Amino acid sequence: MFPSFSKQHGYSYSNLSNESQDDLELSKTDTKLPSPPSKRNRLAQTIKLVCCSVGFLLIGFFLGQSFAQRGSKYSGSLALAVEPHLFNYEKLFGGKPSNESNSAWEELFPKRGGFFTHPKIAPKRSAYAVFHQLHCLNAIREAYWTTLDAAISPAALDLGSVPFGISPPHMQHCIDLLRQTLMCSPDLTVEVKNETLGGVTGFGTVHQCRNWNQLTGWMEKWEDVGAPVRKPGEEGHGGHGHHHGS
Repeated sequence: MFPSFSKQHGYSYSNLSNESQDDLELSKTDTKLPSPPSKRNRLAQTIKLVCCSVGFLLIGFFLGQSFAQRGSKYSGSLALAVEPHLFNYEKLFGGKPSNESNSAWEELFPKRGGFFTHPKIAPKRSAYAVFHQLHCLNAIREAYWTTLDAAISPAALDLGSVPFGISPPHMQHCIDLLRQTLMCSPDLTVEVKNETLGGVTGFGTVHQCRNWNQLTGWMEKWEDVGAPVRKPGEEGHGGHGHHHGS
């Protein structure tokens, strides 16, 4: 039925043709809007979104933990701050053994020479390798000056009287220890060539260094824990050779 207008009777209805009826039905079908999603569907979509977000967060967290653990294998047992440090030449540390130079070296070591006990890091009495390495470097200094004095002295050097700390076996040990240490942790700081000298001095260059004061402060806290009943000076690098059997 479709309304038509008549001047005498107003509106009246007439039958639609088959084609018009089909067009109207098609129009109703085309303009029909989709029904809004139900509350249950909206809730399900929200739950899926939350689960996906939590899943990505957990994956990111565990990946971060994994990379952190891999890095910790090479960063040592202490998380020391890394700071820029300018290398300056301090002649005293390479000087001939004297009260002044020896004291300067001794001040680099904790009172127990670098030994400590810690419930997790070192349940048994141990030392950080850096203090062993410094001990070796100082021994090489002493051996150099002793050998130089003997070379310019008319008296022959009696190897039997040479203390173990500067003896050839100890020097061989120390030199190879320092060689492997440098190759294990190569310092990749770039040193610019001095054209006048034809090489590099190593000084006047900024390096990225672990905070030394943090290390020695930590040592002060733990070096007396589990320490043997001996005077502080009897344990440590001042005793020379304590790393080789004591």
